[in-house]
Amino acid sequence: MKRSLYESAAQMLRTLQVAVLPTGLTLSSKLANGAIVLGSNRKGHGGRGVYIYRDCIEADLCPITQSIIRAGDVFIDVGANTGVYSLSAAKTIGSRGVVLSVEPNVHMASWLQRSVELNNFSNVRIRNFALGESIGIADLYTNYRKPNSFSLNKIDEFAGTMSVQITTLDELVFREKLNRVDFIKIDAEGAEGAILNGAKETINAYRPSILVEVVISDVNTLPPGYSKFRLPGSPNSVLSPTDSEIAKSLVSFGYFIDMQINNK
Repeated sequence: MKRSLYESAAQMLRTLQVAVLPTGLTLSSKLANGAIVLGSNRKGHGGRGVYIYRDCIEADLCPITQSIIRAGDVFIDVGANTGVYSLSAAKTIGSRGVVLSVEPNVHMASWLQRSVELNNFSNVRIRNFALGESIGIADLYTNYRKPNSFSLNKIDEFAGTMSVQITTLDELVFREKLNRVDFIKIDAEGAEGAILNGAKETINAYRPSILVEVVISDVNTLPPGYSKFRLPGSPNSVLSPTDSEIAKSLVSFGYFIDMQINNK
């Protein structure tokens, strides 16, 4: 109880700090496993949320990036933003593993690069393009002028656009010469289904677990034997082979099977 009260008070203090500190100031946040995340003190740019909430910014962050994945794993972060998942995962998997961070917004990718350099990580590869189900050029919609809402989908009628390169996750894995993929996190503001459609070969070959930032009830891209896991209180889903070691770890950390997927 004392710890909970302390954390609540600290969070409230940090909320007041971001309100009075100059807009655009660089915020530095240290996660529980020691990874440091840099970001701008601007609404919708990722830095404020991580600074205020730290590891509690998402319920799935700590269990997945600090306990469920392991040293030597390959972790792909699609829609990395300032990189809270990438940086926390990089600390866990160590020099024998790989974190492949995909962020189409060059401004956010530059923040992530600064954090990688500050942490002295040599296992993070930052790629500045979008993922989908095709290869070419696409419009990235600048929804609400907030980078954490930018998407290949237009969800703001007043959104502008920026031209970005787009490729598939299958092509990316081939280009990066990866011989394993253990975990994929996708936060693409509604483009998750298209990204999964462009990842069929990777999913079939390596059977990774996948954290999606929306609830997908009909996943036709997954091979047989997957289940959808949920953590109570989280809106996200983890799609994982039911008999995998990661699935066992998910259950041990309080995840439950929300749906069994028996695609043929």
